[in-house]
Amino acid sequence: MVAARMNEPRNALAHFSKALVLRPDYVEAQIGIGITHFQLGRFMEAAGAYERALELFPSSATNEKREATLLGKMDRCNTAFGRRLLTEWIRRPELSLAVIEDRLDRVDIFHSAIAVRKRIRDSLSNIPDIER
Repeated sequence: MVAARMNEPRNALAHFSKALVLRPDYVEAQIGIGITHFQLGRFMEAAGAYERALELFPSSATNEKREATLLGKMDRCNTAFGRRLLTEWIRRPELSLAVIEDRLDRVDIFHSAIAVRKRIRDSLSNIPDIER
């Protein structure tokens, strides 16, 4: 990350990109790209680099398996809508403590009511993907 610290962000991006060609799983290079984009004011590109470094979602560039990502570990959704909502919640986490606590209360209700949870999951699995 020497080039990034020396106020040469464009050179740093080139070096980090070359490193990723050689080693697509090189997390430090993804983080370096994120920092460099941030320094250049390219906040969306920085967010994408951080997302790849944290392995939140599968990447076709690295042939990453879905199960090896945070999304893959968390996804127990029965519907495409549920998967999209979960993806959105991971991509843009909630910041309001009240909303987070409300969600946790709902999770606790479903976690403790196994029969109800099973009936709802079965019902949801029969609903077509309305958004598509």
